[in-house]
Amino acid sequence: LIQGSGGGSTTLGGVIVTNGPQGVAITTNGTITVTGQLSTNNNPVRFNASNWNFGGSTITAGTGQITISQVSNGTINIGSQLDTADLAALVTSNQLYIGGASTTGIVNIDGSANFAASTPNVTLRATGAGGRLTQTNPAAIVGSPPTLLTLNADSGIGALGAPIRLTGANVATNNVTAGDIVLQFPSGNANLQGQFANTAPGGRVEVVASNGGITTAT
Repeated sequence: LIQGSGGGSTTLGGVIVTNGPQGVAITTNGTITVTGQLSTNNNPVRFNASNWNFGGSTITAGTGQITISQVSNGTINIGSQLDTADLAALVTSNQLYIGGASTTGIVNIDGSANFAASTPNVTLRATGAGGRLTQTNPAAIVGSPPTLLTLNADSGIGALGAPIRLTGANVATNNVTAGDIVLQFPSGNANLQGQFANTAPGGRVEVVASNGGITTAT
């Protein structure tokens, strides 16, 4: 099921089952809404849009990846655009990607939201030139997935005075060109897994666990 472009919004309702290796790939300048049940039989799901509405649906990729990306390389807001109900609709044992592979925009946290057990591995990415992971709501907390949360950016993951705030979790990061990595864990332990790197010149790494410990993988 492929939609290469569109100027309006796209709604998928009822029961949709696909078997082709391309899975489901929808690109539109508007909102992608899913109201029913969508299954790709272990093939990928790619939703490239300006807004998303999945609450109450079930979107199952099985062992395929799910990618949510911004059509204009703008901002994806976790909290207001992708809330807990939207995230709970997504099912994959592979990776859930928030942000495209070469996103030059921002993945921002503007409200609290929880990733679900149905997406145990989640990657937030803004790895194109100038791409950043930010938090504009200082009170918001993101509930981490059960296995691994990976944060990848080109030009900063959080900032001094505006950290990315997470529940205790297994976290890996990679920041490349500019900016800092600043994370805060208001509760639970910060378990730093695999790659945890900031290669930006002069960039810092700051991890604060307010009511827990910090561990690193061996």
